[in-house]
Amino acid sequence: MLPCSVTELPQDWLQGGPISQCHDWINYDNKEWPGYILNTLLIPWFKAALTLAAEGVTDPATIDQTWMLDTGADPGQTPFRKLDKIGLPLAYTIFKNDPRASQEGTAEYKIAQYLKGYIDAGKTGIAVGEGFYKYE
Repeated sequence: MLPCSVTELPQDWLQGGPISQCHDWINYDNKEWPGYILNTLLIPWFKAALTLAAEGVTDPATIDQTWMLDTGADPGQTPFRKLDKIGLPLAYTIFKNDPRASQEGTAEYKIAQYLKGYIDAGKTGIAVGEGFYKYE
């Protein structure tokens, strides 16, 4: 386990600060890959959570609560809080670029429409104070 959370580092840590504590734990000698390792892991996680919500299986709060209870994750480490952090417009762009997102009835189409509904309502994430959750 890393001695720090690389996804939650403040910007000033990236400029030669305490990130050096993580340096020995990260393998920088990787094969070229489209997107970063973390993005490759996160996209399917987001897709699974968004599919459950977009298909009407349950709501974002229940999905996040289930994730916290089953994994022991902190509230900020849940799918919909992470989506709020990165911003719904970015998530929408990622999922809208999947060719299946233009095919009605597909999970990808439903995810894109679900995200677009939040964006159209001005709920784009933490930056504006509301996404799937309200922030002060």
